[in-house]
Amino acid sequence: MVKKEIIREILVIFIVLVTLFALLSLITFHAADWPSTAQAPVNLTISNLCGVVGSAFAYTMFAHIGVLASYCFVLLAGCWAVMIFMKKKFETPWVKVLGGLMLLVALATIERLLIPENFFYGRLTGGFTGTYLAEGLLLARFNFTGAMLIALAFFLVALPLATDLLFYDVIKSGIVRYRNWRERRAEAREEAEAAAGTATPAEKSSPFVGPDESVFGASKISKWKRKAKAGKEEEGSEPAGEITEEKPKPEKKPPKPKKPRRPKRSGKYAPPPTELLQPPAARDVTADAEFIRNCTEIIEGTLANFKIRAEVKDYLKGPVITQFEIKLAPGVYAAHVRRREDDLAIALGVPSVRVDFPLPGRTTVGIQVPNPERDMVVLRDVMDYGDPEVRKMTLPVFLGKDIYGNKIIADLASLPHLLIAGTTGSGKSICLNSIMMSLLMRFSPDEVKLIIIDPKRVELTVYADLPHLMHPIVDDCGKAFSMLEWAIKKVEERYAHMKRVGVKNIQQFNKLGKQKIYGMLGENEKHGFPYFMPYIVIVVDELAEMVMYDREAETPLIRVAQIARAVGIHLVLATQKPHSNVISTTLKSNMPARIAFNVTCGVDSRTILDDSGAEKLLGRGDMLFRHPEQPHIVRGQGCWVSPQDCEAIIGHLKEAYNEPEFDEELVNFEGSNSVGATGGIGGATGGGGSSSYIIKAGDVVVNSGRGSVTNLQRKMGVGFNKASDLMDELTELGVVGPPRDGKPREVMMDPEAWAKFKQGLT
Repeated sequence: MVKKEIIREILVIFIVLVTLFALLSLITFHAADWPSTAQAPVNLTISNLCGVVGSAFAYTMFAHIGVLASYCFVLLAGCWAVMIFMKKKFETPWVKVLGGLMLLVALATIERLLIPENFFYGRLTGGFTGTYLAEGLLLARFNFTGAMLIALAFFLVALPLATDLLFYDVIKSGIVRYRNWRERRAEAREEAEAAAGTATPAEKSSPFVGPDESVFGASKISKWKRKAKAGKEEEGSEPAGEITEEKPKPEKKPPKPKKPRRPKRSGKYAPPPTELLQPPAARDVTADAEFIRNCTEIIEGTLANFKIRAEVKDYLKGPVITQFEIKLAPGVYAAHVRRREDDLAIALGVPSVRVDFPLPGRTTVGIQVPNPERDMVVLRDVMDYGDPEVRKMTLPVFLGKDIYGNKIIADLASLPHLLIAGTTGSGKSICLNSIMMSLLMRFSPDEVKLIIIDPKRVELTVYADLPHLMHPIVDDCGKAFSMLEWAIKKVEERYAHMKRVGVKNIQQFNKLGKQKIYGMLGENEKHGFPYFMPYIVIVVDELAEMVMYDREAETPLIRVAQIARAVGIHLVLATQKPHSNVISTTLKSNMPARIAFNVTCGVDSRTILDDSGAEKLLGRGDMLFRHPEQPHIVRGQGCWVSPQDCEAIIGHLKEAYNEPEFDEELVNFEGSNSVGATGGIGGATGGGGSSSYIIKAGDVVVNSGRGSVTNLQRKMGVGFNKASDLMDELTELGVVGPPRDGKPREVMMDPEAWAKFKQGLT
């Protein structure tokens, strides 16, 4: 017996020392200690309290099973030491070992699922084990929810095997402790009432169930309370009649039921199920070892040929590109690496290479190399309305994934407007579809209204019967100007309503509700005064078409962008031609959120992003996103939304709402067709211009004596189409003659005749 006890204590001491050694090694691990290469420069002296062995042990644990499992290993060893010291019998030691291994694997997987950071202590979170199980096996087949359930199941199975901890005993013990606490609290309350010598009539006659009885029913607590009250009445020194003569305390009223909150969605809106969208395909997150090795050697060798000393420290595989992080030698400028983008692309044999710096939170330079095979990012894979960050957003839109695999989600209400540019086939129209789908999958037609302007008459025609539309899809530039003029009018109207009830933005207005708003108004004001304002999103797909039709088209767009944020009206503008004559500096300054897909040249990239790089993109959804709240431009892969996805979602909404209910005011709105400081639209309607435009054009032609379209363009600052329409109007009025081959039209009126004639036009 003595010999066994000695062996037991020696074993306990050994386990405790090993546990303490492991704990100190993990706590004092430093990323710059050997053998880790996650941080440079490497420490010449090991800072780990347990020396080289401790540093190697901690590095191995973190690299293979992650942080949680490493500390769990220490905790598990400590628990086993306590169990051995307490002489608890190990009937099947191999079960404990198996349960411990399962527990470590499950924790590594859970860590990788919950903390999708790419580097932790120089390696992936969850270690190689957690990364392989979470992303290589579970996420590819079961998505996040299924993967988490499987990992939790393994954890819950492994925990009792490793520790003999039974969940039934834990729950039962918790219930017993809770009941004992309730009984002690009730006893203390009764003793306090007995000391006061009074009992409230409400306790004797109240028909309502007390808090104890509501939980346990007719439990022992209720019986004990009734016995205690009966005993007090028998032992009291005063007769019962004298107690009734006391002035009774007012009977406690039951708490009023809380007024239900206004639901987030007005009406009973059943959003389309995400199952209608294309499911994500299995994604291989493991990078090809040969590809990584070749790229590393080529990058370091190519830079060395140009006298740039650099070393590849890390890499990260994304859906479309792999980013290699290089550490530059002291004295080497990062700009020198950017100058060698084309040389690196030639050496690597890829279409383009993009150098990105500075990287947030890092001291390295990123070199982004296209993957041999790209992974498709579908909207269903990115869309997650249950995410806590998404719940905080007012108008969340799902745009894609960045190079780290993180979701790119933006709140349109805080942007507050979005400018998108890209060549044909770059992914611009698909991005518009993902924005539209993000709104349709969340908000009812009563919450979000859409105005679609599509002069191209190609990409957005599928939304023609959408119940969220306020107006049929506008494909005429002249009518589009009226839409923008109406938007300005609506902005001013909403500001007047908000001023009347004393709020500053649409969120505060909608929170007031009908009762509070109408309580602030007189009887005459209530008629026609709104108590809920829907958000309005104006989508324009092709900005260049409108600008080419009339240069003054930019005026109302700028006006809306300047003043519409607080009232819930937002612009989404898209163009294939991000030229300086299409996107002016004033318009760009009022639209700080911008997305650039592949463009033709660096000048266009700087026009849309104020930075180069978009000309190096790969197309097919490869994008750069400038968020107004982030100083760094984010590169990502946009969501793919197939035509079948659009048809399925729109078909679901058609079945629920039948036909769209257009806004009568907007449909019948004609607009002033004037240009000026009012912020309205100067523009042609249908086949001609307004009287003010005709008079101005006549003044130009008569005073200059030249009846040419070019003359009108230069003097009035309008586009060719608008100038041509005005010249045709002047021809019909007899101000100028018919067109002459290669010559300006003849002016038929002198200044005096024109002065008399134009009085009849006003």
